[in-house]
Amino acid sequence: MEEEWGVPYPDCVLDNAGAGFVGGAAAGTLAHLFTGLRDFPCGRHLAGAAQAVRDGAPCLATRWAARLAVYSAACHALSSATDRHDDPLVSVADGAATGAVARLRHGPLAVGRAALVGAATLAAVELMIRDSVEEHDDDKPRRNQRPLPAKTKEDDVILRITPAIDHFPVPDPFIAASRGSLLRFRG
Repeated sequence: MEEEWGVPYPDCVLDNAGAGFVGGAAAGTLAHLFTGLRDFPCGRHLAGAAQAVRDGAPCLATRWAARLAVYSAACHALSSATDRHDDPLVSVADGAATGAVARLRHGPLAVGRAALVGAATLAAVELMIRDSVEEHDDDKPRRNQRPLPAKTKEDDVILRITPAIDHFPVPDPFIAASRGSLLRFRG
């Protein structure tokens, strides 16, 4: 099933799971490296850090891979059901579903809390994305900003502005001579 906006359905889930595994492995390596360096006694810091990375990083990597696979599957299911591929509400609902599925075995209260946290996290991400897109959108004026005047033929003239360095006295005549005509020596 080829989607008109991206990678076909099963491949994108595997791609996102792989990206989650790599990201989780990198984050897990850094986190467990520093906790291993901190927690092991003197003389055993490096060996303890390596042991902590071997024990903890794969668990975090698989956890991130599973979360991103569930998120990707929920994203495709909801966007196919609603026919809204770029809707921020679909992303927020995906975050809620992902959080709920991740905490499913811990009971209904934990599922509800995880769904709220997932929805709030994705809502914050969507707000940041929307604000950054509005910031860089040059086609329409931003909030509280007047539109630019239309460009005329006189706007093509290049203005010559005196450099600010001309206004400061230069103590050394060699420096002034090396800068050529940009500076006038005022001794």
